[in-house]
Amino acid sequence: MISRSSPRSPTIIVLRDGKMVEHGETRQILKAPRMDYTKALVSVRSIEHEEKEPTPKPLLSVRNVTAACGGGAVKVL
Repeated sequence: MISRSSPRSPTIIVLRDGKMVEHGETRQILKAPRMDYTKALVSVRSIEHEEKEPTPKPLLSVRNVTAACGGGAVKVL
């Protein structure tokens, strides 16, 4: 997972299994990642796949979900 440390931050944190693998300036991570895991993530630009028809019944239904960052100060959902 690649995540910016905050919406206004010029840095990126790369997590694998919940542990930080690499962090640094956005430009450096995207242009010259150091770790193999980060290189693999950055190398994927798109994944070709065949679109499937929607199923008549949803596979998953979610209600009343919220998400926030910054100690709850910034709502993201």
